[in-house]
Amino acid sequence: MPVVCNKCNKSANDNDVIVCDLCKSSIHSICAGLSRQETECVRLKKSKLRYFCDKCNIVEIIGGLRAEVEKLRSEVAELKYEKTGNVLNKLLSEEEIISEVDDRQRRATNLIVYNLPESDDKTVINSKQDDISQFAALVSSEEWKN
Repeated sequence: MPVVCNKCNKSANDNDVIVCDLCKSSIHSICAGLSRQETECVRLKKSKLRYFCDKCNIVEIIGGLRAEVEKLRSEVAELKYEKTGNVLNKLLSEEEIISEVDDRQRRATNLIVYNLPESDDKTVINSKQDDISQFAALVSSEEWKN
């Protein structure tokens, strides 16, 4: 059965034709723009060299581009997530630092006394009064005198 070139629609013998690896259409090696050596390499199929006709080459390129676009979208989404996370972490970190500095300044003149329990009262005035009472009781106790 005679082979017809998919590009020029002329008949060809098997030695002058290569076959698209995707759509299996036949094309003259000259119509494909391949040299005789390139044609032989494609025909041998021993290497990983593949031939795609013009139509299938575009399909193959588009498929590769789609995969690349999806990869880039994924990377962009990951970068956006990291950026958002870093901003939130930075804000929290700054708030924690400010809170810690304020707490240290508030406690800068505090006296540390071992075995004196912390006051359970949440109000500052009552808490201070409670601490003073507990300290006075500790100082007047027999343990303190020894």
